[in-house]
Amino acid sequence: MIKKITNILFSSQLMGVIFIVFAFAIATATFIESRYGNNTASVTVYNAWWFILLLSIGALNLIAAIFTKNLHKKGKRSLFILHIAFIFILLGAAITHFFGFEGYMHIREGETSNIIVSTQTYLIATATENNEMVNTELAIKNSDFSNNSHSLDLNLHDKAIQFQCISITSNAIEQIKRMTIVREIRVFNS
Repeated sequence: MIKKITNILFSSQLMGVIFIVFAFAIATATFIESRYGNNTASVTVYNAWWFILLLSIGALNLIAAIFTKNLHKKGKRSLFILHIAFIFILLGAAITHFFGFEGYMHIREGETSNIIVSTQTYLIATATENNEMVNTELAIKNSDFSNNSHSLDLNLHDKAIQFQCISITSNAIEQIKRMTIVREIRVFNS
């Protein structure tokens, strides 16, 4: 039974299926990102459990291929280097994903900056009474395809306060609409 599972898990056919599913997922994520934004693509595809599982199985398959096909032997060095390169790429991606920080740094030409804006979205609630302020925050992942309702609880002077976020508008644009005022001027000739 275990031999059968390992034969399937470490087969070239499974790697072919993984490549096809990976290509389809990346293409889908590109369309989602262009239509709904980066947050929705990240939550739906790039940070989804199934995508991480897909890449993990792919990495295991690559490692197993090195040993089952004896790619480390002379004459197969180019295939060995190709497999090792993919393993290092996936390892670097995993380290960045699980231990990295994602943000934006705006640097204009000829200027320097030491400010990074996080791409992580936070829901922050603050309550003030008698010059005493308490606050709390919650890291959230919002998406156009998921339930974006969240709640935060605060305690101020033994009063329980619950904040509810009912919905989040993605890619909202703050703008001022131009209003045109038309005045009617009548001129009478006598």
